[in-house]
Amino acid sequence: MRVVEFVRNWGGFLFGLCGFLWWLGITPENVGQAVYDASYWIVPPLLLGCGVWIGWSLKTRQMEKEGIASRNMAARKHSSKEIAAFCSVMSKRKKAILLEALENGEVVLSPVDPDACSLGDMDLLKTSPVGFRTLGTSWFVNPEHIATLKKHRGKWLGDIEKSDRLKVIGIEQANY
Repeated sequence: MRVVEFVRNWGGFLFGLCGFLWWLGITPENVGQAVYDASYWIVPPLLLGCGVWIGWSLKTRQMEKEGIASRNMAARKHSSKEIAAFCSVMSKRKKAILLEALENGEVVLSPVDPDACSLGDMDLLKTSPVGFRTLGTSWFVNPEHIATLKKHRGKWLGDIEKSDRLKVIGIEQANY
């Protein structure tokens, strides 16, 4: 009974609308082309906005998962308790990056490496303020935290052998 009512109420209107549009010369092809032309200009900014929103959301969720406050992180100094809490939830790769930078003074990684950027957000690693951020960017330990990290190195970061560290980070060791 509902289908019959729907057809009775809206069927005549839809057929009348289609007939009127046909009388004006508007065909399904014209409607399709108009929708395509409109989407050519509307869809790219819409997708860009959705991508920014999704990326921001994922970054915030990752930081919350790791126990990091996502706002004003680099604007304040971190106490040794905060650094210890952050180190306790760090992945093995982040610990390996931090140990390598502590031992050698720097570690060369991509400027968009997610683990290095996460350590940079926590203000543990820094990059050079001068120059371009190219494929191989030098990340070094923030001088304010070197003494604290060296003091608590075994307790916070553990002991990872250099060869294992390089494998975890993804750096090939030179044989010379």
